[in-house]
Amino acid sequence: MRHHLDDVIRHITECGETPLVVVVSALSGVTNDLLGGNVPQEWGPEDRARARDAPTTEARVACGEEVAARTLAKRLPRCRVIVSHEGLITRLSNGTYRVDGSLLSGEMPNIVTGYAVKKEEGGVFLLGRNGSDTTATILAGVIGCPEVHIFTDVAGIFDVDPRLDPRARKIPELSTREASELAFHGASVLHSESLRYLPQNSVLWVRHVASTSPSEGTRVYGAACTTTALLSPPPCPTIVGRRGWKAVAVLRERVCVSVRSDDHINRSGF
Repeated sequence: MRHHLDDVIRHITECGETPLVVVVSALSGVTNDLLGGNVPQEWGPEDRARARDAPTTEARVACGEEVAARTLAKRLPRCRVIVSHEGLITRLSNGTYRVDGSLLSGEMPNIVTGYAVKKEEGGVFLLGRNGSDTTATILAGVIGCPEVHIFTDVAGIFDVDPRLDPRARKIPELSTREASELAFHGASVLHSESLRYLPQNSVLWVRHVASTSPSEGTRVYGAACTTTALLSPPPCPTIVGRRGWKAVAVLRERVCVSVRSDDHINRSGF
């Protein structure tokens, strides 16, 4: 958002009177700084003091989204800023989430902090990589959003990482299963956890923040995946494209270990 604030404002304004929930991430690099105990120097004295005095690392890290949300709100004529970990979203002890939809306004844009939610027993819980995307799909599932738009610094989901192959081509459309497989196996533009909460009848768009139309990005459609589907996906005929495959994902800095023992076949744990 640091370099595309005007684009974000434009997207919000174009929605007109449509009820809107905008989930905000921390600015680039801020989360890593806060995780390392460093408070950004460019923050104001109140924000810096709030981060320094945070009772836990999680609470300190959550300050990054709060500052970003207030920065965006200052540019809007009217909106409601809602901090997710102050009661909007609560992670329950069984790993599910409870959303207090009464905190959302139907009359003005809701600027919601992503990544950090409230723990049922108290404190802050961090949703992990691409946690703001997960925040958005959790909210979409509760309030029934027909569309979720993820604005990022790339034009969509590509068949190969463009940083590795300049011939990479944008994929116009993917099923939720296909997108989940790519995310699970290393495509960093999405996270499989966020797709898990996408409502069955919703469409997710992955698009560049400067784009002028959703069709410029990648459309993800279909029912949400389950944990089993993510870990052990059965053969899916739609994954095959004109070149025999639709996309390739890469996991870096991983060690693959194969274990073989004929003596342990069908035994517990193998």
